[in-house]
Amino acid sequence: MKKYILGTLLVIASLGLSSIFFLNEGAGEGQQVGVDEKWLVPEGFSGCAVIRYNVEGADPLTINENNEFVYEVPRDRVIETSSPQDYGWVNEDHAGPFQISAYYVDEDGKITEEIPREDIGPGSNGTFVDADGTEYHHATQYFNADRSPFTKCPKIAQ
Repeated sequence: MKKYILGTLLVIASLGLSSIFFLNEGAGEGQQVGVDEKWLVPEGFSGCAVIRYNVEGADPLTINENNEFVYEVPRDRVIETSSPQDYGWVNEDHAGPFQISAYYVDEDGKITEEIPREDIGPGSNGTFVDADGTEYHHATQYFNADRSPFTKCPKIAQ
């Protein structure tokens, strides 16, 4: 009986250590883990918000003390940043694990209500190349279950 209990404890310990290793893979000392996203959207907002990256003269993204980007969506639904699209990624090919949360805010920027997870639609990253060959890097994010392919996002190019 003692061997059975000892064997069971060893299996449980190994599984626990294995899960810690895999959850932290790529996050060794000195390496950055993926950044969480916190979206603050105007009350009543429904539809698509856009982040335009590499915008000259725009403020850079910052990562707060909770390892989050905080995106404040203006009424025109466009966030511009001088940061590159891969800022905060674990490496060149992988953004890393992140959690996304979203909140309604009033006109003073005060959080009034959390947006339920089922009302946070899909997001995407991409690059748009105009007729002149200029590249525009962007991300889009849908809110309030508005996942219709006919919902227009703001223009990607400036």
